Amino acid sequence: RRHTRLQGDWSSDVCSSDLTIYKSFDDKDVLVEGVVQMVLADNRIAFEQDLKKAENAVHEMTLCLNRLVDMLESMNPSVLFDLRKYHPTAYVAIQRHQYEFLFDKMKLNLMRGIREGYYRSEINPDIIARYRVESILLPFNPEFSKATRSSLAELESEILQHYLFGLVTPSGYRVVQKYLKKTFSPNHK
Repeated sequence: RRHTRLQGDWSSDVCSSDLTIYKSFDDKDVLVEGVVQMVLADNRIAFEQDLKKAENAVHEMTLCLNRLVDMLESMNPSVLFDLRKYHPTAYVAIQRHQYEFLFDKMKLNLMRGIREGYYRSEINPDIIARYRVESILLPFNPEFSKATRSSLAELESEILQHYLFGLVTPSGYRVVQKYLKKTFSPNHK
């Protein structure tokens, strides 16, 4: 039932009916996989643009936070559950994006932050990047989100801020505070 509601929401977003959309595709999975691939490609492009704009590693993470919060404000929390259940190939594409692209970017961010003196030098970039990648999807865990009674955006914001403050040196701490004051954050307006 939830799956059908999501399809209806999606079709109304593109000003069409489910029937009109699905007539053009022999298989719903092909359609869903195509949409997921498009969203992931857009995510990679946006991430690369943020990397170019970022003044330093901390700024990079706050730009990431802003993008994530914007995206999650309109996302249905059950979308990953539905993809895993009804469209496993699309879900595997998301996991591949998470464990390859995002892992590499998180690790590079950690190494940059250490070089810049904003992140503690004793952290292990492989372990901490893996931890961050795993924590990205934590807000989508139904038990976790129900227990906190918070929006996806608020959960992700808190998790990323916790992550950042755990990484930084004293000078990095001041930089995090500076950028958080400049950016939208549900708990740090």
